[in-house]
Amino acid sequence: MSSYSIFAKIFVAEFYRRHATLFLLVIGLGFGFMGGYEHMVLASFFTASPALMAIPIIVWIAYAILIERFNTAVVTSDENEFLYMISLYPAGERVRVFILVAACQLFPVILYGVFLMVVATKNHMVVPPVMVLVSLLIIIAVTALRLASSLQRIRPEKTAWWFTKFINARIAKPFVLFYPEWASRNEPVMLAGTKLVCLLLLFATARLYTGETYDLRLMGMAVVVVSYAQCNLVWHLHQFDNVHLELLRNVPMSLLRRTATLLIILLVILSPELGMLISVFPKTLHIGDLISLLLFAISAPVLLYGFLYYRPVLLDRLTTVVFYTSMATFLLVLFTVPVWLLGLLNVLVGVFLIDRFYYRLQFPATIG
Repeated sequence: MSSYSIFAKIFVAEFYRRHATLFLLVIGLGFGFMGGYEHMVLASFFTASPALMAIPIIVWIAYAILIERFNTAVVTSDENEFLYMISLYPAGERVRVFILVAACQLFPVILYGVFLMVVATKNHMVVPPVMVLVSLLIIIAVTALRLASSLQRIRPEKTAWWFTKFINARIAKPFVLFYPEWASRNEPVMLAGTKLVCLLLLFATARLYTGETYDLRLMGMAVVVVSYAQCNLVWHLHQFDNVHLELLRNVPMSLLRRTATLLIILLVILSPELGMLISVFPKTLHIGDLISLLLFAISAPVLLYGFLYYRPVLLDRLTTVVFYTSMATFLLVLFTVPVWLLGLLNVLVGVFLIDRFYYRLQFPATIG
């Protein structure tokens, strides 16, 4: 078996397997309610100027960061220590393997980049195709270099930045900021990537309203994706409350106050998306539609948080549940079921699950 075959199974195949739900969600979003015309309009918008080309490039960088985080986790796993033997191979072979692995992991980015270059060339644009080509080459090269670098050092020591120590010693933070700060420190790529993708999705969906006449369903489906895309953050929040900060379960606090605190924390987490939704909300829709979408945006995380008390599952299992739930919600929105009704049901069911199973939960050690 060649060295690339080994690396392809460990890095490429495993990467797509672990993130299968993410790709299914993107495919459902991109081809579920967006047709060929909408894709062409969006691509023409991105390639209209060099400044607008920065939007997909930023998304590609976020995707590359996700790959880098995955590759680092794979390399530092105990069962993969044999990967360091790649240093015994000739330099040319190592370069070939690293570039091929990076290109295969970045294949969706490369595919969409080629699509943008074709659209830009068709529209007689010169600078955007060059920007796409250069960006793709740089992202592939940097991803390959990061993989090579991770295989040259074993588990470097982590140290806190001096500014972080200064802030921690002098500023007392309110409890509702505990988890957002924890997430920004321990899962910065996941947090930043989720926010970036959701903000761009809301912005791009709102732009579609400027060229065509759409009803609430288009923006409603975008908010469905944004709301359920918070599943990673909700899962980590549940872990934070019940594993990392298990003492909270013994604090004498009513369930009403716990639920109110949860809503405040979720509002803090969702503040970028809620702010973007308010700022770019299409003028052709009514203020009541905006209120309905804001309600649904906060409701899905409440439902997922309550579900984790009913059935605490691993993140991979939760993303599978989220995929099917979001697809079902898509259909309900398409059949013009009121968004406010869906949001209200999510909140009621989520609060009921929290109230019913909070003190019954016996958290398995394997979940933490």
